[in-house]
This record gives sequence, structure tokens and C-alpha cells, in this order.
Amino acid sequence: MSWDLGHLRGEPIGPLVSSDGTVLHVEALGVGPPVVFVHGFCLNLASWHFQLASLAEERRVVVYDQRGHGLSAFPSSGDFSIETLARDLATVIDAIGEPVTVVGHSMGGMTLLRYATMFPDRMGETVRGVVLVDTNVADVLGGLLPGAARLALPALRLIEMVAAASPDRLEGIRRSQQRLVRVGVRLMSFAPGAPLDRIQFVERMFASVPARSLVRVVATLRTMNVRAGLDALDVPTLVMVGARDRITPPGVARDLAMHLDGAEFVSIAGAGHMPMLEKPDEFNEALRTFLDHPGVLYGGRRIKGARAPQIAPD
Repeated sequence: MSWDLGHLRGEPIGPLVSSDGTVLHVEALGVGPPVVFVHGFCLNLASWHFQLASLAEERRVVVYDQRGHGLSAFPSSGDFSIETLARDLATVIDAIGEPVTVVGHSMGGMTLLRYATMFPDRMGETVRGVVLVDTNVADVLGGLLPGAARLALPALRLIEMVAAASPDRLEGIRRSQQRLVRVGVRLMSFAPGAPLDRIQFVERMFASVPARSLVRVVATLRTMNVRAGLDALDVPTLVMVGARDRITPPGVARDLAMHLDGAEFVSIAGAGHMPMLEKPDEFNEALRTFLDHPGVLYGGRRIKGARAPQIAPD
């Protein structure tokens, strides 16, 4: 069955209420071992459209909107810290009630790394495997364009002040600059030659995020550091990256994988920062291989209750 982008949906779970009372929108589709997908900056659960369409035939695919995105509520506290995003993830995982694999894209991967630091007792017991997609651990803006990004920090702080004083004014400014948003999405999120419908799909997701959410998330991304999470990932891990990603370049992802003893590394040719949308067949093939045989290339560490499959000799 063919589905237009974003129109394939799961059955709602909950609603789930996070640690600070924020209501999270969560959906699940399919039957089998559960896989939780965590979306990135200014996206929503629909960014996993092709994974829902493909993997739900053999697994329970769980997707959710991060706070202030999609159908999840804007927190009354205004808290978008990486620690609170990790607690939201914990709320979703706990509601599933069985061991899971977690896939995090960009900010979603950073959320997952902070989760690993905050809940180390759940790594191995509750979280059996981890997939980090186009993920960095710190200095996200500086890593993108080192000189320009640092020069832009005063402007970002000014925008944050405007948002705090008048969210409506900031929303008006953003709407007046939609052309800049479109150019930014096309240049920074996608590799050249990406399908137009995928680009426009991401543009719509970006445009749907309220300015008051956007500015708080930017503040989190420019200050957070989740490097400690790498030492907490004592489970089979797959690191995936678009070979033409400008936001978290392949070299960053490769260094991240090298820090994780025995982690698997996959570069998706011809993809930018959105490989799950740009090259879904290649992305799903690599992901499915890892889900079917987690830890085949794993560097000797063990997770409780799991056994690596026996690989027949050639």
C-alpha cells in the first residue's frame, strides 16, 4: 500500500505525561520486538515515515513527538534542556514495558546519549541496542560553521531575549523570513539532488514548529555536551551518517564510532543530514541488518539475556 509522506500513522499510546507534566504524543505501528525512534531538531514523528512503512511488518515501531514539536505539548515550564528531553524518552520507554532498541536522529541521538548517562542501570536491561543517526555530542553550531557560528552567537542570544519578552513578535519575524528557512533546509539538511517532495516535507515540518520552541531548542543545542553518554553505551551500537551531511559530517560520526569499542559504522552514499528520508531503502537495509543481528561486529562486551547469532562459515 502506498502512503503520501506523513500520512502513515500508528495507533496512539497514552497520552503519556512526562516528569514535569508535559503531555507527549506517542504512536505505535506493527507487532514484534519494539524499536523507539527519536526525531531531530524541528522535525516530528512523521520524519520516520519510511521506517514506519517498512519495519512495521516485522517490529513494533514506536514514534513520538518531542516536546513542543508536532502534537506534543509545549511545556508550561519552558524547559527544553537535554536532561528533560532524556526524561521524556524515559517516559516513552517505560510505557512500552519491555526491552527496546532506540534509534535517535541528530538531536534525538543527543537525547539518547543523555538518557544513557542519566539511566545507566537501564542500558542492557531495558535498552538492548542503540542507533545514532547523524549525531554529534557537543558544540553543534561551532562544528557546523566554526567561524560564522561563533559570530552568530550574540545574535542568537538576542533572539532568545526577544522570544522571552514577546513570543508573538518572534513568530512574526520568522514567518516573514520563510524564504531563508527554505534555503537553509535545502543547503544544510539535504545532499544535492535530493527528491523535491522530501525537501518540501521537511520544510513543512520546520514551519510547523512554534518559534518559542525553536529558540529554546537552539539554546539547548549551542550549550549542551553529551560526550559522557558515549561511555555509558555498553550495548551494541550502530552509528549511521549521510556521506554528504554538512551538519554532522561523516568525520564526526566516524570519530564517535571509534570511541565506542566495537560499534558498527555505516555511511549512506548520496545522503545528507536526512538519510532516513533521502535514501530510505539503503537506510532501512542497514538498520534492519543491525536489528536482526545486533552486536555481530560488537567488541566483546555482553548485554544481559542476549546472545549473538551463530554465523555460518563461508
